[in-house]
Amino acid sequence: MVLFLKDLNYMYLTENINLKVSDILSNGVWSYNNELHQIFHNFKMPEVLGGEDILLWTRNLIGEFSTSEAVNKLRNREQSVNWSKYLWTHFLHHFVARNVWKLIQGIYTDDKSMVKNRYEIVSRCRICETEQDSMNHLLWECNFSIDIWRWICFIFQFKLPKSFEDIWKCASNCSPLVKQVWITTVCIILKELWFQKNKIFFEDIKPNMQGFKCRIMKFVNEGGLRITGTKWNQNYDHEMIEKFQLGFRHSGFRYIKKYHWLLPEQDIVMFCCDVSSFGNTGSQDVVLLSLVRDSACQVLGTLSGSIGVASNYLAESYGIMCALELEIQWSMHKIIIMSDSKYVLAEFSQERVPWFLKGRWHMATRKLNQIEYQRCYREVNFPADCMAKKGALLAAGERKIHIGRPQCLPRVEMENVEYFRFG
Repeated sequence: MVLFLKDLNYMYLTENINLKVSDILSNGVWSYNNELHQIFHNFKMPEVLGGEDILLWTRNLIGEFSTSEAVNKLRNREQSVNWSKYLWTHFLHHFVARNVWKLIQGIYTDDKSMVKNRYEIVSRCRICETEQDSMNHLLWECNFSIDIWRWICFIFQFKLPKSFEDIWKCASNCSPLVKQVWITTVCIILKELWFQKNKIFFEDIKPNMQGFKCRIMKFVNEGGLRITGTKWNQNYDHEMIEKFQLGFRHSGFRYIKKYHWLLPEQDIVMFCCDVSSFGNTGSQDVVLLSLVRDSACQVLGTLSGSIGVASNYLAESYGIMCALELEIQWSMHKIIIMSDSKYVLAEFSQERVPWFLKGRWHMATRKLNQIEYQRCYREVNFPADCMAKKGALLAAGERKIHIGRPQCLPRVEMENVEYFRFG
């Protein structure tokens, strides 16, 4: 196994380009000279497991190579966009979606683009005949389009949109049914406004406000066969259904489930793991916590720590890993790991641990006689959730262990108490 160190320009490594990991290992212990010590003193070296070397694909957290991962490594990724989840849907006709996509991507010709390409023309909007022709003017500023937006926004009781982003945000707080009806309606309006200009240019058909509105209502009604969103039992949703004549629509089913917290058996200790994040989306600092319980319902202690910016999967993995290392420190041999992450628990139970945690995981599990992974909902894991949020003040890399039950933890789960989950 060849040792690779990026962004480190040291003369010793340059002179010893063929240095291998085996050269700095002695009887399963890291052993290196003064030159290497100056390089590695700020690094935490991984645990030495022994055995044969293994080949890892570091693009995958588990370390396994896959064709999809290789393709993701090689392909050129475009910047992610917000509008794709509204256009490429089952409820919007592909012909409408395709034309709105052209408008968003700028795949069209208007007088503004022709002037930019050095065509000498006298530009005038063919609908209102008052301003220079451009697609931005046609969609948002033309008197005809403004009247159409006022009409449809009066029906939906939304603010007048000024851009594509305003359109996507308008129905964010509405039921799935209203969201789909709104997206269908506005996309049809955008397409028809563009086609209205073409009808004037090629067919000399003057715009008719009433005819335009009737055409919109007809297309939305026909598109209702594709709309599958559930309604909320509110007068607003019923008004939308009646206005567009969408017929019978189902309501979203809400359920209430009852759960109980179960005590661990005698001589078995339970580690309740949870994570919490805070900060702006995409740069959240993640706090992890392990709450230790015994068979007498007592809180033996808590471990909280911050790992800085990380994904939820990594945070859950580090939370379980810290719980396993804590059992070594407290000389426990039979434990239960509880978490609300079904996927991470399944991975750990199948020994599919992130490759950079495998050393620590093997060291911890070797000293265990029994380990069980159990999934639980937050409704029966609320003390861990509460303590994870309390650890928001910890700095990245900082860990804090508390022996016994903290004073900031007023309530814990109890046996024979009913807890409810709403969905």
